[in-house]
Amino acid sequence: MTLHLSQSTAAMCPTLPERFVAAAGEAARAALGAFQATWRDQAAHADQGSAYKLMADIDEHTLKDIGAPNWLIAEAVERKVAHHRRLLELYRS
Repeated sequence: MTLHLSQSTAAMCPTLPERFVAAAGEAARAALGAFQATWRDQAAHADQGSAYKLMADIDEHTLKDIGAPNWLIAEAVERKVAHHRRLLELYRS
């Protein structure tokens, strides 16, 4: 049995529903990949935030020594000053 040229190309060409299913599958894989990347980034960001909260209780001099960001050092100083003000108000009353 011999195939004519027009029959072989038509047999290899995907039909419209097959192309739609293939495109939908690719779109679903892309969406899943984007969701997974966003999920990983969010988890890493949350871990970093909790680590900064744990480091915030450290003295500002120690934070400077370990190379903490300036905003974290400023928060530690602010927290220390606020604590001292509360203690002074408590002693005065």
